Amino acid sequence: LPEHYDDYVEYVATVVDYLVRRQNIQVWASTIANEPDGGDGNAIPPGGLAYIAHQLAPRLAADGVKLYGPDTANGTGALEYLPLLLSDPVVAENLAFVAFHQYYVSPEVQSVVEYVRSRRSDLPVIITEYTSFNYGDLDDGQEANAQNAFALDIASTLLSHYRQGVDAAVYWDAVDYLQPGHDAITKW
Repeated sequence: LPEHYDDYVEYVATVVDYLVRRQNIQVWASTIANEPDGGDGNAIPPGGLAYIAHQLAPRLAADGVKLYGPDTANGTGALEYLPLLLSDPVVAENLAFVAFHQYYVSPEVQSVVEYVRSRRSDLPVIITEYTSFNYGDLDDGQEANAQNAFALDIASTLLSHYRQGVDAAVYWDAVDYLQPGHDAITKW
């Protein structure tokens, strides 16, 4: 809720500061918020995320940490958030990269890449989550039982993302299985 945006900024800034200053952990960048477009059940409108990013950027910069985002559930969502983020000089100067999730092959990826490149050609575009749900929904505890088909679908999605111009892509199992409720690492 908007009345808690400043609380959220304080929370993230405090955690990052603790990690960097007290634990001596190098942190390159932090997401502004995971799936602000409601993909994980939370929703922050574009103006709200821009406000949070504007407040968070200088706080994290004091610790040498950049932001990434909008980290939406897909490219269409990213295109709704990027205009406000990239037009704010405080946010734009403190972005390490543009990030979004894209779980399936889609021309949305190229649209995001083209949008970012037309405004900030130096800014990497990274898909921070991708996988396949075509052979079992691992996020829901289902077993992916078609090993070869599953692997080929993941490879096909990754190749499509690269062909559409992203600089990198992070496989979903590599990050989300660490969270409670996402104990879904793919094992054969």
